[in-house]
Amino acid sequence: MYRYDSIDQKIIDERVAQYRGQIDRHRAGTLSEDELRPLRLQNGLYIQRHGPMLRIAIPYGMLSSAQLRKLAEISRRYDRSVGHFTTRQNMQLNWPKFEETPEILGELASVEMHAAQTSGNCIRNITTDQFAGIAPDELTDPRPYCEVLRQWSTFHPEFAFLPRKFKIAVNAAREDRAVIRAHDVGLEIVNNDAGEIGVRVFVGGGLGRTPVIGKVIREFLPRKHLLSYLDAVLRVYNRYGRRDNMYKARIKILVNALGVEEFTRQVEAEWSHLKDGATTLTDAEFERVARHFTAPEYEHLPQDDFSYAAHLKEDKAFASWAKRCAHAHKVPGYAAVTLSLKAPGFAPGDISDLQMEVIADLADRFSFGELRVTHEQNVVLSDIRKRDLHEIWKISRANGLATPNIGLLTDMICCPGGDLCALANARSVPIAEAIQSKFDDLDYLYDIGDISLNISGCMNSCGHHHVANIGVLGVDKNGEEWYQITVGGQQGNATAIGKVIGPSFYADEVPLVIAALITVLPNNARRASVLSIRCNASVLSPSSSAPTPVGTSASRQKRMPAKILRKSSMPKIIKNGQIIDDDWQILKLDGEQTAASLAWPDGNIMVPMTAWLERKAEILSRGKRPGVWLDSHEDVEAIAGDLEHFVVIGLNFPKFTDGRAYSTARLLRERYAYRGEIRAIGDVLQDQLFYMKRCGIDAFALREGKDIEAALSGLRVFSETYQAAVDQPQPLFRRRTA
Repeated sequence: MYRYDSIDQKIIDERVAQYRGQIDRHRAGTLSEDELRPLRLQNGLYIQRHGPMLRIAIPYGMLSSAQLRKLAEISRRYDRSVGHFTTRQNMQLNWPKFEETPEILGELASVEMHAAQTSGNCIRNITTDQFAGIAPDELTDPRPYCEVLRQWSTFHPEFAFLPRKFKIAVNAAREDRAVIRAHDVGLEIVNNDAGEIGVRVFVGGGLGRTPVIGKVIREFLPRKHLLSYLDAVLRVYNRYGRRDNMYKARIKILVNALGVEEFTRQVEAEWSHLKDGATTLTDAEFERVARHFTAPEYEHLPQDDFSYAAHLKEDKAFASWAKRCAHAHKVPGYAAVTLSLKAPGFAPGDISDLQMEVIADLADRFSFGELRVTHEQNVVLSDIRKRDLHEIWKISRANGLATPNIGLLTDMICCPGGDLCALANARSVPIAEAIQSKFDDLDYLYDIGDISLNISGCMNSCGHHHVANIGVLGVDKNGEEWYQITVGGQQGNATAIGKVIGPSFYADEVPLVIAALITVLPNNARRASVLSIRCNASVLSPSSSAPTPVGTSASRQKRMPAKILRKSSMPKIIKNGQIIDDDWQILKLDGEQTAASLAWPDGNIMVPMTAWLERKAEILSRGKRPGVWLDSHEDVEAIAGDLEHFVVIGLNFPKFTDGRAYSTARLLRERYAYRGEIRAIGDVLQDQLFYMKRCGIDAFALREGKDIEAALSGLRVFSETYQAAVDQPQPLFRRRTA
């Protein structure tokens, strides 16, 4: 697995220091709760129904035994000795103390772990197949791709404040076990007709309240172009994704509003400016990363093991477990093992500190010290000699990890629901426990066969109920918990969204409804037929509330309201790392005034872009080179031919979480070669300054009332970064191999 070098470690250590400082400022009263919220979320810290919850990143599901032991230690010291694995292959701690979270992040960093970007409107944890690198049906190992993406996406300066969260999954096997079609971006590693390796790109998938299957926008993208193409996808989304309604802010809404053809055209047009640039992935970098994922020192073994075969004959319980929990491995004599976290009486995905330590010991003894977390909330030991399977089963069974139900009805995906989550409409875990109790006969479960059942406590669909054969969704009706049932969902290559079968049910009716569904499906063939119902109606049918095409977003359809002329209220700004006096007047329109009726004051003026476009000649006739400022929704292309006239260009941040101006700044510097001052105005906090500087902004007018001296530290958060940007035209991977 990938191991940090000194640069990787320093980046994570500096992130911990930044977060610690933010918590200190919050406790001192200089960073409000509203200001802290998006910052703590990007460090995995939620405030849930009963208190804080910390989500810890497990990149593409891989853990070392040392890391799992550290998680056990943290859960014991800072929580209630329990962790919860999620569908993004992360771990959640549900009872940490707010004031202790900086210490937890420090502990994680000591074993090359973090909680960065596990929440917030940014690029989230990259996920993949839990059998990556060992699956007999894979074209190649997807883990180097995932690690390259992890580094590219970590603290990406342009995409730190997207319209909404952004999830990427990677698959390299014939069968999709990473649900790539239900992600914002899904990457399928493929060969083209010439035998070259690259990726097929799906965009616009996602679940939640508007479930959509992703659409192919490129059938084949050479590997070297992976990062620049994703930069293009993200830039189009960052600039034009909706920000007026969080429920319509995901990229799937934009893709649907434009149509896949127009969205693809815009991405390809953007990519034409980025292709073959510094972000082009070199073979040297890919090979450097891939060396971390070379095969361990496998023994040369026969495909069949006599002792394993004997145990299968002699021990029925072991044979049942092996049938469900042991999986094919590409190396003869080896198998992968799924340790089930779906034991009766326990919340799906929950794992105790003692179980973590047992699994870490098993990994050290039998699996080269490594393990994986699955999308289905279980744990995989990836490299087990077949002759060791019986011993692993005995130890696992003694520790509640050997329930032989993988792929069966009780191998449920289940979110924490209303017991913990502040967003949930209903509880999920009691429903899961009731279903486990109802279907406690393993022989009956085996007769039913492979079937998926997923449970979500709200429309956010953290339990992925939409893509289960049977889905359960908690809904609120007049303050009461009800549950809606869907059938026909499916994961894999034929990923499909389930169809609601009728009105919702009381909690105690849900197991009976599930039983009735199973009863009418007496054999596998008929069950497959009924449970493959498809939703043919568009889930994004046009309506008055549908998003409008790029260039005519809801915010653009209304003319910018007029505001009175006024001088910038900030007497000092930061420019090029220094605090200086500000002698620029930022003109704004108010009331009934329009650009045509403005009268120019004396001195240096920064005019709205609309005023410049309407009265360009008059402004130039003043004899002083002006400045111009753009609101976040305005396209810089409108003034691209006029840049030589401007001493300064202001980029307005209506909210500090509005990230559109980061893309605008990069376009000004990198595409249009603007060399004048670019100034951030509006809702500007010190926590944005480092990202702003990286994108080419060199002057900062902070929000009124903020300590400008203290804000200077915001320019020096990280001493090293992964990506190419305005301040560093070469990405780290090119500097590493130079």
